[in-house]
Amino acid sequence: MNLSVLIPVYNEQNSVEAIVRRVSEMDVASLGVSLDVEIIAVDDCSTDDTTGILARLHGRPAEAPGQGPHAIRLAEAGRAAVAEVPATATAPQPAATTPDGAIQGLRVIQHGTNQGKGAAIRTALAAATGEYVIIQDADFEYDPTDIPRLLRPIVEGKAQVVYGARPLDGSGGRRLLDFGNRALTIITNMLYGTRLHDMETCYKLLPTTLLRSFHLECSRFDMEPEITAKATRSGYRIHEVPIAYHPRAGGKKLSARKDGLPALLALLRYRSWEPKKG
Repeated sequence: MNLSVLIPVYNEQNSVEAIVRRVSEMDVASLGVSLDVEIIAVDDCSTDDTTGILARLHGRPAEAPGQGPHAIRLAEAGRAAVAEVPATATAPQPAATTPDGAIQGLRVIQHGTNQGKGAAIRTALAAATGEYVIIQDADFEYDPTDIPRLLRPIVEGKAQVVYGARPLDGSGGRRLLDFGNRALTIITNMLYGTRLHDMETCYKLLPTTLLRSFHLECSRFDMEPEITAKATRSGYRIHEVPIAYHPRAGGKKLSARKDGLPALLALLRYRSWEPKKG
């Protein structure tokens, strides 16, 4: 089984290295299957030291969107050698650390201008080579150790689309944000006949071909309802798994006006969306 972890990144110098390393070190032994992990971090034109940190972890120049990987690192005689591979390479490499400290299986793509989380996800999705994809934020709100728990229903054949559901109990000073997330989830359930607990969660695990078939349009946090609406309209039942959640300190990168209203409008807009046939 191959998994692509898509990490949109913007100004996360304090957390991005720890998150990437946690993803690369996930313990998947309990799943009982061989899992190759590809990590695709899209730097959405950060203005802090995020770009430099990713360059060090990557160990080579970042890709431009659509360019394809420059190279893969091969461990050889105790040192890393670099071999050029074509942009059409399809086999993700297991995430591990090479002798020089770079993370094997990590790809870094650089946006020339800041375009938003949704745009970064689209860029990462276009580059993904895994059978499944999951979205991982670059701060400490979501713990990558939960990813194997989301994979389990897939491995056991119980689901094809899995969400990680947060408590949304207002803890950590998030009463207003959690109220908004609960309200959007209730509206989703009313419009789409679902029984979700957390529609706005970052942790969305889907088959890569399915997510690509949605031809995602949204560029900010309204991509969350877009994915949910299109998955449901495509006939997929969304399986939820409870996850840990650690509210971000120092404020969120979203607001009711810029993100809450567009999310609501996306739910209404995609209610009439139909998947393409054939």
